[in-house]
Amino acid sequence: MARTSHLQIVLKVSERCNIKCTYCYFFFGGDQSYKNHAAVIEDDSIEAVARFLEREIASEGIDRVSIALHGGEPLLMKKQRFARMLERLTRATASTKLTVSLQTNGMLIDDEWVDIFTQYQIQVGVSLDGPRRMNDVYRIDKRNAGTYDRSVEGLKRVQNASMAGWLPDPAILCVINVRNDPKAIFEHFVGELGVKKLDFLLPDENHEVFDRNTIGEYGKFLSTAFHLWVKENDPSISIRIFEHLVFLLKSNRAGRRKNKEAQRSVKVITVSSDATIGLDDVLRSAVPSLFFQMKHVDETSLSELFAGRESAIVEMASEQLPDSCRGCLWDDVCAGGYHLVHRYSQEREFNNASVYCEDMKIILADILRALHRSGAPAERLVEALA
Repeated sequence: MARTSHLQIVLKVSERCNIKCTYCYFFFGGDQSYKNHAAVIEDDSIEAVARFLEREIASEGIDRVSIALHGGEPLLMKKQRFARMLERLTRATASTKLTVSLQTNGMLIDDEWVDIFTQYQIQVGVSLDGPRRMNDVYRIDKRNAGTYDRSVEGLKRVQNASMAGWLPDPAILCVINVRNDPKAIFEHFVGELGVKKLDFLLPDENHEVFDRNTIGEYGKFLSTAFHLWVKENDPSISIRIFEHLVFLLKSNRAGRRKNKEAQRSVKVITVSSDATIGLDDVLRSAVPSLFFQMKHVDETSLSELFAGRESAIVEMASEQLPDSCRGCLWDDVCAGGYHLVHRYSQEREFNNASVYCEDMKIILADILRALHRSGAPAERLVEALA
């Protein structure tokens, strides 16, 4: 296993939620293991995670640790315990560069939470799917009421702290719904809410559940949003998926190969609220068996995790193009799909093109044309794909 220079941890602070988004892979994706885990991570589990970090940083020579606080809803944890957890994790990673992010529905954010975010310089991400009329169809609370107003109230508190210079700009994570109007969503986020950081997320679907009647619709959604972003012509507005695809298209094959080699030293793990450790949690919705043998952090190590059968399956799939992708114009850019989970089927496992294959072709072609119109030499763009 290559040395781990950057460890990315998805820490499940809470495995319960105060709302019930209808598309949530974690609670409604078929895997029910969360029911056997602590509702909120306990103090002894936090201490175990901290010891694990201290051991692995020392043994692996890790330079950077990124901790993403997830759930469920992570702010279900009591504030004092939350602050103590951050203090302990900060001490455990004192010899490295630590960044902490948080993904929340925003509904519980108050001034005391903002003070905690400020103290530990947490990058806050708020999940929101558009204006009220769109968001509140699928992002509903336990009483089936919409969540938009409460989420936006929390978002605005973080935005105010950002404008005061206390915190980084909050980010919006928007799950794409092709029934919704991307123009209305973009204009609402950027024009009405003043959002500066944004990402559009392809739903965590695979070949067993994907609605093939929507093929191409995600690409059209992304293309519309991309052109609106370009037209905005505001470098302070960051949209992660577009920046990533632009980077890939502006690199040549050698550059993308070099970037892929560098990514081998970046390891992504999930730590559940019971302090058991596993692979990238998004895969759970498609292949729950990858998470059946999760061990407690006191009983394992990164080297053992990444030497295991489950890791070998994921690594092999990540390294190999699906048969149907070989020879595709975009094979080296798309690399089989935006996320591995989108390739899965029970029959062929990961040896499939992404369910969003046609959609990726649409958005990649649109970005390539936009790069050419912006003055990128045609021969350079051809070289990027050659």
